[in-house]
Amino acid sequence: MAASAAALLAVAAFSVNTAASARNSTTSVHQNAPRTAAPAPRVVRLITGETVVQRQVSGRAVTTVIPAAGERGGMVRMGGPQQSLLVPTAALPYLGGALDPALFEVSKVSSAVSVHVTGPKLSAVKVPGLHVTTRTSTQITGTFDRKGSAAFGAALRRQAAADRAAHRTSSTLFGASRISVTAGPRNVVKPAFAQVTSRFTVLDRSGRPAQFAGLFLLNLDDPSRFANQALVMNGQARASLPKGRYSVFAVISDDASDSVVTLPLIRAESNLQKFTIDARRATAKVTLVTPRPTAAAYELTSLDVLQTVTFEGDGWVGESFSDNGVLEFGRHDLYVSPSAAPPTGTQTLSTSFLFGNDQSTAASPYSYTATYQATGAIAPSQRHVVSDVATLAMSYYRSAPGVVDGISHEALPTGDAPTSSFGWATPPGGHGTDYLVSPKGTLWQDDYLPSMDPTAKAQADVQDVPRTRLAGQTYPVDYLRGPLAPGLPAAQGGSGFVCYSCRSDDQLFVGIVPFTDSVPGHFGAIGLGDDSTTVAKFQVWKNGKLIDSETNGSGLTLTVPTTATTVRARLETWLGIAGFTRSTHSVTDLTFHTSAKDAVAPATWDCGDDPWGEPTICRVPSELTTSVPLPTALDSTMSVGAHPFTFSIAPIIGKAAVTATLQISLDRGRTFTDVPVTALGGNRFLAALTNSPSAVGKSVTIRVSGHTAGGDAITQTTDAAYVVKGA
Repeated sequence: MAASAAALLAVAAFSVNTAASARNSTTSVHQNAPRTAAPAPRVVRLITGETVVQRQVSGRAVTTVIPAAGERGGMVRMGGPQQSLLVPTAALPYLGGALDPALFEVSKVSSAVSVHVTGPKLSAVKVPGLHVTTRTSTQITGTFDRKGSAAFGAALRRQAAADRAAHRTSSTLFGASRISVTAGPRNVVKPAFAQVTSRFTVLDRSGRPAQFAGLFLLNLDDPSRFANQALVMNGQARASLPKGRYSVFAVISDDASDSVVTLPLIRAESNLQKFTIDARRATAKVTLVTPRPTAAAYELTSLDVLQTVTFEGDGWVGESFSDNGVLEFGRHDLYVSPSAAPPTGTQTLSTSFLFGNDQSTAASPYSYTATYQATGAIAPSQRHVVSDVATLAMSYYRSAPGVVDGISHEALPTGDAPTSSFGWATPPGGHGTDYLVSPKGTLWQDDYLPSMDPTAKAQADVQDVPRTRLAGQTYPVDYLRGPLAPGLPAAQGGSGFVCYSCRSDDQLFVGIVPFTDSVPGHFGAIGLGDDSTTVAKFQVWKNGKLIDSETNGSGLTLTVPTTATTVRARLETWLGIAGFTRSTHSVTDLTFHTSAKDAVAPATWDCGDDPWGEPTICRVPSELTTSVPLPTALDSTMSVGAHPFTFSIAPIIGKAAVTATLQISLDRGRTFTDVPVTALGGNRFLAALTNSPSAVGKSVTIRVSGHTAGGDAITQTTDAAYVVKGA
């Protein structure tokens, strides 16, 4: 059975883009909090039906694209410092004409955007899926709901296929001359520099005028003068450009393939100069050869070209960029033109792949995530062969029965190099084998979406800390193995670990992530779609005095003395609002002592930057963290009888000894029963959960507590941590 489009995600991570909005985030913070408080996910549905999830991974913006139902082909990304577009290839012939580019500006547009429709004869305008809210003699205004955007996207793809077959591009779409975000005529910008008009002829792989093409031009002398796309219609494009040097990025799409053509240098010097962009120059086919066979529907390919330019002004030096690429869904050929490096700045080509067997039907699903980067010229061979791999043995303890969840593995870039990784829905059986391919020394970071439903009232996201994954090694990885409760991620040896509770001499950041699972290093966030929804309550005490109490927050910067201070932080979360049917409500209560003599954070930890952009050195209070891998099935059930397991409670830094207790409740926390705990040494403990036949069908609340001789303590209480299942 072929994979449904809703089961695929395309994940593009670009380190140079701006962060997603922190609006409605349970990781919102006060004052000058460090980068530890990343925004929770923001979900946008494009009018063409694709769902875009934006979030932060290790300080970089990550964009996840869930293709529309039935969508094949791909998407084109074009962007610079002022604008970032994500456009389905079916929309390319109409972009800048009938379709306003702002409809695809993913960092600004919203799912509820009102569109304005104009046309030569409004009575003849029939925009599929549009819910009309107002109609005047000059324009129609409306919105697209989920079904409406799916209908519009499907109709657009049919129209694009018809136009492609007829080798034409219409100046109207569904009778509309313009479908735009803003009302009124198009904005005309008065140029601030001397302009010349440049003409571009764009040819497809058969040598005909290209009907499906995107064009992006970057001024190499000063990108602030021009860094934008140009409309291609019937194989022709015109652009009014300030005189100077430019690089060109072009995508030409047809039924069987996409071609990326780059021109590292053109000179716009006189009016009506002609330039030719020919898809036949794209001779390097982007391919991945894997040891095991893969399925056509599960072959996702990405290509990114990042160009950075340094330029000088009057007494200052600036830097800007363009970041363009293609995301391919399914087995769709991708070609790129070999070319020299641009004459100024740097150019980085990144290619990424996610290939696998049929994840929905295979008895033993597996996948390959591979990433490759090259700086400078674009080589004439883009064939990559998988040899040595790191192996992840994945297990998913889903948030609810029947939920469609998604996983991606990202190879973290060095410097400003972009990466594009992919992800897709996890296998139905909850187990999979994922192979990672990257240069030696690459750090990897997972990103897991417990639900890919864009209509959810709250969207959850789980990230892992950066980790080294060595070729030839196998790593077992669990996601959402309960209990799920607020806590702190713990460093796992790799560089780039973000310090969640660190201090300077007089400033302390107190932060608790909204939820963690049993794997040290995993941390979850919750994004809200409604300001009135409460998913978290955060409170902080200093030396016994309550100094902050707020909803939907999880971090606070305090002014503290250099002498010893006692801090208590409590975070209560309601994951049930995000669709979780277990660990629906949790409370974590932390107490710790801090002073200017706290241990210095290891050099591999990220404490944030000072006002001049330099990394800071910070100290770390010895807060306690937990890892409690309950012995449940993947559906978070546990059978009748005794189930021994080990767990740990330990300081986030240092080796202070911890005393632990474990309790369970069958009446949602009204009464608790102690579970015997045996210390194994090294802050590891052994316990056995014993479920009686009378408890079958009941949800069990788990409470785990730990404290040190110095008075540091943690208590985590999780409702519906698991359900007792009969024989």
